Amino acid sequence: MPSSKLSLIIPVYNYREKIIANLETLVLFLHDHGVDFEIIVVDDGSTDGTVTKIQNVNFGPEVTLIALPKNSGKGAAVKEGVGRATGEKIIFMDADLPYALGAILKIIGEIDAGADMAVGDRTLPGSRVGSKKSIFRMITSKLFVFLVRSLALKDARDTQSGLKGFRGDIVRKIFELVTVPGFGFDVELMAIAEANGLRVAHVPVKFIARDGTTVKFFRDSLRMVRDILKVRKLKKMKYYKF
Repeated sequence: MPSSKLSLIIPVYNYREKIIANLETLVLFLHDHGVDFEIIVVDDGSTDGTVTKIQNVNFGPEVTLIALPKNSGKGAAVKEGVGRATGEKIIFMDADLPYALGAILKIIGEIDAGADMAVGDRTLPGSRVGSKKSIFRMITSKLFVFLVRSLALKDARDTQSGLKGFRGDIVRKIFELVTVPGFGFDVELMAIAEANGLRVAHVPVKFIARDGTTVKFFRDSLRMVRDILKVRKLKKMKYYKF
């Protein structure tokens, strides 16, 4: 593996039952593949004891915990992690590890090959999805993609992927411009990349059904529509240009 350091950011909220096992899995995987890494866990104001659970385990210096005082949203948590990261490559990934971990190596490979940003993309022909969506979810997902393409992005392939990686110098420029604190920040990331003509690689992934997701479908769908409109406005204002 390349010698440059990886910062892996894990935003977490109310996930005490499985967070320790998942962190141990990540540490073992990265060690086994010879990756020089740090893991930055950003707790987004959990109320179920997640912070205490992590504090009670000695992972060593490779794992850092940041505990936000209140629930601020996934975008805010990832932004906090980026601000503390020291790696030349930065990846964020959901705490429930919904992607087979080999995708991390694919992301690293794309960045080493010259990509500014790399996205785990469930829509690619080479991807595998471990669970089928209900008809309702399929319809709402297609509607969401339609809205994103119509209002904010020309290329809206799997914007909500919970696995994205960046060159360290580029990610800091991107997150200086991030304004959306919630789940809609993924669309904003892609809009910033598009506005600056960044090279974005899409990699196939094996996606496993999530457990313990903190998304409340109707509530968060309304917030994401609001966020898309905000992104559209800022894009028209040329706010996203470096």
